Amino acid sequence: MVPYRARGFLQIDILKTPDDCEDIKHLHFTCSRAKEIWQRLGVRRKLERVLESDRSGSVLVADLIKISWPLEKLNSVGLAELILTGG
Repeated sequence: MVPYRARGFLQIDILKTPDDCEDIKHLHFTCSRAKEIWQRLGVRRKLERVLESDRSGSVLVADLIKISWPLEKLNSVGLAELILTGG
């Protein structure tokens, strides 16, 4: 869990958990800002299919690194490279 207040620069509209934290899955994939970013990169629909499974955020990140789609909007940089370098 990531403390909501510790994110500082990420002022995004999120749904907080009762203990004022959010999980990796929400932070990276399901909050409105994350969805917007994935949409702009052209992979939101593919991600939504992966996110349908009831898995933790860290397992989803590992799965996405294994899949590694090329991102045409980033000169075919792979999704794995994007995730592993933090964008």
